[in-house]
Amino acid sequence: MKTKKRIFFTVLAFVLAAAVSVSAGGDKEHWAKLKQELTLTDTQVTQLQQKFEEFRLQNQPLEEKAKGLWREIEELEKAGTSDRSVIDAKKAELAPLKKEWMEKANQIYRSVLSKEQFVKLQEMRAREEKEYSAKKKKD
Repeated sequence: MKTKKRIFFTVLAFVLAAAVSVSAGGDKEHWAKLKQELTLTDTQVTQLQQKFEEFRLQNQPLEEKAKGLWREIEELEKAGTSDRSVIDAKKAELAPLKKEWMEKANQIYRSVLSKEQFVKLQEMRAREEKEYSAKKKKD
């Protein structure tokens, strides 16, 4: 169960980080990495940047709520909160937001990427989740 939670929050962190980097003017490194790994065309990159900017503007309240809950969970865990039910309640509140965010982001990717590119994106996400989890274990 802990592994599933870790993966859940790793994916959430990745998605929020990607959204933040996209919303911060299209972080060049992020887009360059996607372009290279997914073999994107310049047109696809431009389309994704535009769609994610629109997405960010339309979903700002969702993003802020998710970030707030994420920060609360991290603070509770760092503080060593003995009442796990408080943390679990925050995670339960965050789960539908994360699901909604992922579904919307995936819709954007699917609208621009080929099936093969989308599969590569999912593989890239899985690899980054593993790396993030390994790093968290070290910390």
